[in-house]
Amino acid sequence: MTSTNSLNKAATIFDLQTKLSNSSYNGEDDSLRILIYTTCYNIIDGVTLTVRKLEQEILELGGHVCILTTRSGDLNNTNMNGTHPNRKVIFLDNIIDLPFLRDPKNPNMSYNIGLSLSKTTQTEMEEFAPT
Repeated sequence: MTSTNSLNKAATIFDLQTKLSNSSYNGEDDSLRILIYTTCYNIIDGVTLTVRKLEQEILELGGHVCILTTRSGDLNNTNMNGTHPNRKVIFLDNIIDLPFLRDPKNPNMSYNIGLSLSKTTQTEMEEFAPT
């Protein structure tokens, strides 16, 4: 049995593929540049698995992806699918711990949330130049 959530994820990926294949997108300097914010990219859960699938689809279609996230979780997970020249990860530097989602016995499963964008983060985002 397929869940509604899985169908929505598949529809989102299909919509992205359709838009890219039907647009004037040509994979050169004017390529699609997507900025994705997710609170905890390095904690592997349903949200981040979906973000990673979307990211992979965009890259396979020749687009560029920038992930904006906190340093929550295991930093070894940042490049668990390898690196890509069209992929960038920006870590927010103004964050707080979510005390009700903190596990002192397993700090790699503790969540943070971003408070605001520092000038450094804003500059990195502007340099990425999302479309």
